[in-house]
This record gives sequence, C-alpha cells and structure tokens, in this order.
Amino acid sequence: MLNFCTLFDSNYLTRGMALYESLENTGDNFLLYIICMDDLCFEILDDLSLQHAVLIPLASFESERLLSVKESRSKGEYCWTCTPYAISYVLDNYDVKECTYLDADLYFYNSPSILLDEFDKSGKSVLITEHRYTKVYDQSSTSGIYCVQFMTFKNNFEGKKILNWWQERCLDWCFNRYEDGKFGDQKYLDDWLTRFEGSVHVLEHLGGGVAPWNVQQYDFSKGINTEESLIVFYHFHQFEIYINNRFEAGRYRLNKDIINAIYIPYLKSIINQNEKLKSYNLLESTVYDEKKDNNKEILLKWLEIKINQDKSVCSNFQYFNDKDIMLFGKNRITPLILNELEKANIRVQALIESNPQEVTTDDGIPIYGKYYLNDYKHDAVIIVCLEGSHDLNLIKELEELKVTKGRLLIISWKEIVEQFKGDLFIHKDQQNYSFIHFNSKE
Repeated sequence: MLNFCTLFDSNYLTRGMALYESLENTGDNFLLYIICMDDLCFEILDDLSLQHAVLIPLASFESERLLSVKESRSKGEYCWTCTPYAISYVLDNYDVKECTYLDADLYFYNSPSILLDEFDKSGKSVLITEHRYTKVYDQSSTSGIYCVQFMTFKNNFEGKKILNWWQERCLDWCFNRYEDGKFGDQKYLDDWLTRFEGSVHVLEHLGGGVAPWNVQQYDFSKGINTEESLIVFYHFHQFEIYINNRFEAGRYRLNKDIINAIYIPYLKSIINQNEKLKSYNLLESTVYDEKKDNNKEILLKWLEIKINQDKSVCSNFQYFNDKDIMLFGKNRITPLILNELEKANIRVQALIESNPQEVTTDDGIPIYGKYYLNDYKHDAVIIVCLEGSHDLNLIKELEELKVTKGRLLIISWKEIVEQFKGDLFIHKDQQNYSFIHFNSKE
C-alpha cells in the first residue's frame, strides 16, 4: 500500500481530482490523504465517494499552533506552512510506515512505485527532489535547490526528527518572498544533506520532478514512456485553463512534443474533472471563462479613463512619458498594462518579475528579477499589484534600494474592481486581498 498526502481547497478541486485520477490510472494500491482546506472542498469530495481517498476536515487538522499564525499569512503561505504538518498528521494518526507528500498540481503518467523503490533501496529516512532547473530558469539561489512537490518521510525516529525540525521552521517563518536565505517552506531543504547527514536521499530518477522549469532538457520526440524519457510525474506549475479548452502554461518554452505528450492529456483530465463538478455549480479558479474574464478590455478602458480624465493621475503619467521605465506586474496582466502604457508614449525598457531570472517577451523586451534592478539604467518603476505581503515587501525593497530614483507609480486593482465590479471576473484567491490605491511617491 502506497500512502500519499496532499492539501488543497475548493479553488483547486479540478487539479486535486486530476492528481487522484492519475494515481488510480497507474494501477497501484494506494491511499491519498487529503487535507481539505475549506468546508466546501470536504463536502464535494465526500459526496464523490473517492474509493482511495481519506478526507481530513480542516477543523480536525488545524492545531492551536497553526491557528496562531494563520492570520499573518496569505492563503498560499498558510498552505505552505501546513505542508510538514500534513505529513506529520498522517504519520501520527494512521498506521503507515511512510507517507509521501504530493503537490496538488502533480499528474502521474507512470507508477510512483518506480521512485519509491529507489528510495527504499537507499536505506534513508527522507526523500527529496531537486528542481534541476534549465539554466535560463535557474532560481536555486532564491527559490531553493529542492522542490517541495514529492517528499517521503518514513515513520521512524530519524524521519520524524527531520519533519519536526521542518515544522518548527515553517511555523516561525513561511512567506512568499526571499528573505535572509529563506523562501516559503522550500529553502529550508537546501542544507539537509549535511544537516541530516546519512538520512536524506535525493531522487536520482529523472522521470520524477519533470516540470516547466526543466522539461527543456528532455527529448520526447518518441513519447514519454521510452527507456530514455520515462516520465513518472509532471508538475503543472503556472498551468491555467479556459472553458473553451485553451490553456496557458506560463512563460516557459514548451515544444510541440511536450505539449502533445504531457499537456494535452492533463488538459483532458482537467476538463473531465470540471464536468464532474458542474452539478455543484462551482466556479473553479483553475478554469476561466474568457467571456466573463474579459480583463483585457476592462484594464485598457480603466487606464484610458485614468490617463485622459483624471488630472492628478494624468500628470503622473506625463512624468513617465519618454522615460526609461522598469515595469513590475503580475504575469497575466503585465502585457495588457504594457500595451496601454505604450499607447500613452511611456517607453518600457524592461519588465520585472519576482524571481531573479532573465527571459524575453515575444516582443523582445527583457524580463529581469527584482534583484537585477540596480544593474540596469532606468528612470522609474511602475508596479501593478495586489496588497499581499509579497507586494508590500517588494515596494519597501524598491524604496530601500532607491531603484526608482524617487518615482514609483502603483497601478491598483482596487480601483479597477470598484469601477467595473459588475463586469470584472475576480478569481476566488484574489477576494481575500485588500488593495493598494493608485498613487505616486516623490
């Protein structure tokens, strides 16, 4: 019997169900322990009567210690904080010899036994997987050498000692930013081979941990089940699907072999899961209705109003005309904002994203991580953001680094949402944010 655990809420149901179905398709005898991060998630999964799932309500899982930090962290940060506790909950409350944590956006193409057999032969107590970044996407220094996506802990003294150490660190600090050598729940793993010498095995099989940030290193021209290119699981990071069966896979380079062999089967599974959820009238945050989610027109309309009608904002925009601008923004809306800024004669020299990587847009505009800012000449920074701890921290860092040279323009989602509330489709995970108001700083 293989024992796995994962955690997700109702916004992630289609992904979690796709993960479960992929495990069933491998033919392995398994149980997937699911920490349901909200009541709706538990109710729907309970109604579906999944044969190989053990559902754990949030109220049963949450401890006083977890609740003590919950309000200080975003939904995503809290889920990261809970990860080691989810593994520990299964080891402590069920008769299992080991438990493997799975990110909910994994999908299995072959049996995980292939990977777990390797782990058993190692004689170690903990299994971790490397990111194995393709060079252009390497974020090891800020996101971690290892990925919290597929981790196994044996239910023995050494395994629980390492797990308890990780729990304490995540409880103390677990945020979606790089700070003092830490990032989320993940950077804590960087030194485990030396800190817990002799107890930790790093997965060697290249079919485990295939992901958008490393898939460029594989040759799938002959499929994904050959001896040279056997995929066990794929991590669908930044995957978004629309109801017309289109999907987006982030900023990563993916060729046709990758799309056909890996993404299309997952797309079909997500569509299948969404069909199962239709009777629950659940709007999944992983499935976007382009007719409702017509954010492009709304964003452009809002910016046009601001630029042409609001004198104070207009003067701010005028300052940015004919300047070298560094533009920071959320991945999905940056191109939309960029288009309107260019119409307003605001020259964007480069885009900034959270992580220190350098890639290029389709238009040839370079994209830098925030830590590259001081290496490039620019007159000002424009930010499109939500008021999460990550964005507030970024603004503070930009001010401290003096990268704006005194000029910082923040484009806020709040005014967009308030002005176009009836037309704008807001993803569920954005509804809990408060927003930064549109302003500029001297």
